[in-house]
Amino acid sequence: MDRRDWELLDKQMRLLQPAAPAPSGMIVSMLVGIFIFGVATGALLFTSGSPSVQTAGDGKAALAFLRLRA
Repeated sequence: MDRRDWELLDKQMRLLQPAAPAPSGMIVSMLVGIFIFGVATGALLFTSGSPSVQTAGDGKAALAFLRLRA
């Protein structure tokens, strides 16, 4: 490649330079904001129904498989 080819290549490559990256603090704050928005939206959508049914609280139901082996 001669000098003219290098100049043309440099001129073409100048157009392909990537833009400056966004500051990392801005990206982190956007991610935190999106997370909080998602949690709030989920809370509004899924807690408006009937309350969930709770099982027995004495722990026997959770450990029933241990009695089968003994």
